[in-house]
Amino acid sequence: MSGRDGFSLLEVAVATLLLGLAAVGILGATRESMTAIQAAREHERAAALAGSKMNELLARGALVPGAALSGSLGDATGWEAAFSVVDEFGTDAAGRKLIRIRLEVWWRSGSERKSIDLESYRRSEVW
Repeated sequence: MSGRDGFSLLEVAVATLLLGLAAVGILGATRESMTAIQAAREHERAAALAGSKMNELLARGALVPGAALSGSLGDATGWEAAFSVVDEFGTDAAGRKLIRIRLEVWWRSGSERKSIDLESYRRSEVW
């Protein structure tokens, strides 16, 4: 055996400090990852709601250009849609025009308002 058995107080203090710094770094990265996961979940949910609402709007009967619709999808979540005629495509043989549907689905994330915008087109009778 050598004349030295174990570690000095200084070596233990330095090792503890290094482990503490590594733990703080890992916890910070974990917190950022959890925040990013939560934001991705919110966005995924809003995208699913937006797709569903757009399908409903596309399935509606005649659309009124210039009209705006809105509604609630739950707590702190809502939607707004607007319809407009795309004049450059004229009227088809059945008397229908091409209508642009713009949809915004919004939600609250903390104190911030976030949104997803969708746009689609369909032929429709115009009222």
